[in-house]
Amino acid sequence: MSEDAEFGVTDACPFCDAGPEALYRRGPGFSKSQRSVDPDKDWYCRDCHQAFDDPTRRPRGHPGGFTEGSLAHQLDQADPSDLTPGDQR
Repeated sequence: MSEDAEFGVTDACPFCDAGPEALYRRGPGFSKSQRSVDPDKDWYCRDCHQAFDDPTRRPRGHPGGFTEGSLAHQLDQADPSDLTPGDQR
């Protein structure tokens, strides 16, 4: 596996590269007359509002986890001995 695909691959919008959380697969239960954007396309991106036939595949951007610098990340990186349980008044 290439270094770029270290964390796997994911579907993405071919127009804006948004990840799978922004993609919507139009099901067969919707008639094409109910689709306001390009009724012949099976996929829709909620981020850029484009319709397309199939998503692209790309390497995942990161393994997940906490945003660097966030409180959650700081607590995750902290030594447990530096943390005190509860309010010690």
